[in-house]
Amino acid sequence: MVVLLMTLVTLGAGCAKETTTDQNTNTTNLNEQASEDTNTAEVLPKGTIVVDAIDGTLTGAEPSTTNFITEISTGTVAYLGSKGATANYTINAPAAGTYKLHIKTSDDGTWKDSYRDADVTVNGQVVLHYYHKSQDTRGWKWFTLGNTSLKKGDNPVSFTKSNDMPASFTIDEFKFEPVILSE
Repeated sequence: MVVLLMTLVTLGAGCAKETTTDQNTNTTNLNEQASEDTNTAEVLPKGTIVVDAIDGTLTGAEPSTTNFITEISTGTVAYLGSKGATANYTINAPAAGTYKLHIKTSDDGTWKDSYRDADVTVNGQVVLHYYHKSQDTRGWKWFTLGNTSLKKGDNPVSFTKSNDMPASFTIDEFKFEPVILSE
């Protein structure tokens, strides 16, 4: 019997975390999240907020073949191809505190570094930047962007394509994982 192992690396601020999935048993060692292709159940820390990209609204660009939020063959996506194209969300946090933001994106590795860059705005302030490092992710992959503060209740969150390069910033979903909560 052949056992297939798939290893995904999640890059964070100066560190790499590894997730290994056994394709025969569909079990996952969850230091981070496995690719959705593994069909594994995901275990999330209490208070984690998960948002599907399709729940957003598009501003900053007219809907087109390079700017849209919809369902496609590989999942539901916010696809931002033009500088200033923005996917907007309202996140309801169960508690105020510091949360770690993770995004699930894909890359074919054909565009130069920084071509898919995006800024993340939370509660009206740009707080994080996704710096695109070109790589073939072979499907959807989780990346950690960093920590940000959320207040209890509604928090406007947006992702904005930050340059005019010809590659699109694309997300399938994102999550805020609690780090330090205050009631």
